[in-house]
Amino acid sequence: MIRNQDFYQAIKAFHLFAIANQESLKDVLIPKVIPTEIWEVAGGSMRLRQATIQHTFLIGCTFGNILAPLNSSDELRALDAAIWSSPEIAKQANQVVGSALSSHRVDLNDIRFYTVGKALNRSLQAFNIEEFDADYMALEDALYSGKLTYTRVTVLRGARMPIESIQLTDNTTIKRLTGAEMAEWMAKGLNLAYESNWEKHRFVGEFCDLVFETKLVVDKRIGATDDYTLIHREAEKMREKEAELLFICVCRLVRDGLLYLANRQWECSSPLLGGVGEGLTAHGFPAATWVASEVDVNEIRALWPLVWEHRKSRRFLTRSIERFSSSLGRETLEDRIIDLAIAGESIFLSGEGSGNELTFRLSHRAAAFLGADRAEMVLIFGLFKRFYELRSKVVHGVTDLTVGSPKLEDAKSTTQAISDYLRRALKKAVSSSKNCVKPTQLVDDWNDLLFPLME
Repeated sequence: MIRNQDFYQAIKAFHLFAIANQESLKDVLIPKVIPTEIWEVAGGSMRLRQATIQHTFLIGCTFGNILAPLNSSDELRALDAAIWSSPEIAKQANQVVGSALSSHRVDLNDIRFYTVGKALNRSLQAFNIEEFDADYMALEDALYSGKLTYTRVTVLRGARMPIESIQLTDNTTIKRLTGAEMAEWMAKGLNLAYESNWEKHRFVGEFCDLVFETKLVVDKRIGATDDYTLIHREAEKMREKEAELLFICVCRLVRDGLLYLANRQWECSSPLLGGVGEGLTAHGFPAATWVASEVDVNEIRALWPLVWEHRKSRRFLTRSIERFSSSLGRETLEDRIIDLAIAGESIFLSGEGSGNELTFRLSHRAAAFLGADRAEMVLIFGLFKRFYELRSKVVHGVTDLTVGSPKLEDAKSTTQAISDYLRRALKKAVSSSKNCVKPTQLVDDWNDLLFPLME
C-alpha cells in the first residue's frame, strides 16, 4: 500500500517526463562516453555501465546544462517539494544513510536518478503502470523501512558440485546459480569467469556457478558512522566468512582438490545504497579441479552440521581439520609435513600439554583409534612413529628432501599414507563428536581405548 500519495504522484510525473525526453538524453550521454562499437559488442551487460555513467552525470553536474530539460522542469521542482514536505523522507535527504555494513550519503539526486535511470535503462516506449508501481514501492520501502536487507555473494571457484543448495548457517547458503542468476550478478559487476579478456569485453573459458549467499537484516541508521559501527561491521563480515572457509575445509576433508574463495560482492535491498565489492580477485586461476560426486555431497551434508555445531566447543578438532585442509594446498613437501603433523597432534594429543614420549603416545592412540585389528594397529603405529621422526628432522633441517634425494620418495609415500589415515580419523572424530563428554579430547578416556577390559 502506498504510504505517501504526494510523493507517488510527483515521482510518477517526473518518471513520465524522463520517458518523454529519453531519446535526447541518450543522444547526449552514450556517444560521448562509450564508443559505439563497444556498446554494440557488449550488449545487455553494458546496461549497468550505462546507469553508472548516467549517475555520474546526474550527480556530478547536478542536473547542469547537459540535462537542462530535466533541471528546469516543473516536474523536478514538484518532486523536490514532495521530498521536503515529508518528514520521513526529508530527514534522510543529504544525510549518511546505511547500517553497520555499509553507508552512503543520500542526496536529492539519488532519488532523482532512481527515477531517470529506471526509465532510460528499460527504453520504455510507453508508460507501464505495473513496472512503475513495483519500482516505486521498492523506493518507498527503502525510505520508510527501519531495516535494511543485505545479500552477500562470494564465488566458490575451482569446484563442481551436483547440488541446488545446502543451508550452512541461519544466514548462509551455498547454492548453484541458474543461468539467469549468473547473468544478473555479472551485470552487477561480479566476475564469474575463470579467465577474462577485458579489452574485448568478453569472458572466455569456464564459468563458476557455485556461490555462498549470505542474507542479513540489520537496523538502518541515519547519520555519521561511529567507531562502534566500524567494529561491528568487521565482526559481522568475519562471522560469515568463518562459515565459508570452514565449509571449504570440510569439502577437502571429503575429496582432494583446489577450491578457493574469490570475487565477493554485497548488495543492499535499498535501491539508494546499491552494492559494494570486497576486492577478492581470481583472474587467470585454473578451472575446476575439485569435482564432487553425489556420494561426496551426501557425506558433506552429514559432516557439515557436526563440524559447524562443535567448531568452538571442540576447537582442537576444528584446528585439526583446518590444518589438514591447509596441507592439501601446500607447494612443498616440508610444509605439507608440518601441517599434517600439527593436525595429528591437535586430534590425538589435545589437552596433553608437554611431556615425554609424545610421539610414542600419539602413534599408540592413532593405532588404537583407527586400527581394525592387531595387524593394522601395528602398521599404523609404525607409520605414525616414522612420520613424526621425519617431521622432527624436517623442522631441525637434518634431512634433505630436495629433488634427487634418495629419501624423497620414501618421505612422499609416508606423508601420503599419513594424510589418508588422518582423513579417516577426522571423519570418524566428527561423526562421533556428539557422543563425547570432554570437549578438549578426542575420546573421554584414552585408557578405555588403549587397554580395553578383557572378558
